[in-house]
Amino acid sequence: MSIQADKLAEQLLTLPSSDRAQVARRLIASLETKTEPTEEVEAAWRQEIAKRTQELDEGLVETTPAGQVIAEIRQRLHDSPAAS
Repeated sequence: MSIQADKLAEQLLTLPSSDRAQVARRLIASLETKTEPTEEVEAAWRQEIAKRTQELDEGLVETTPAGQVIAEIRQRLHDSPAAS
């Protein structure tokens, strides 16, 4: 981070939490892309979807139920040092 950005961040941290939240929302919104995907991107996604569908149909990959995945993630988060 530049010195200017670091100084600005220090100043922003002195604001009340509601003001910091509004600034954070505006900054995050400024990073989000507002453009539609290009035809190239759409074509790449169609190709990826077709590939994954074929792998599923041919039994080349194994799926995991969403509930199981969520339970495993929750357990990992619970067991992580940051959760303590």
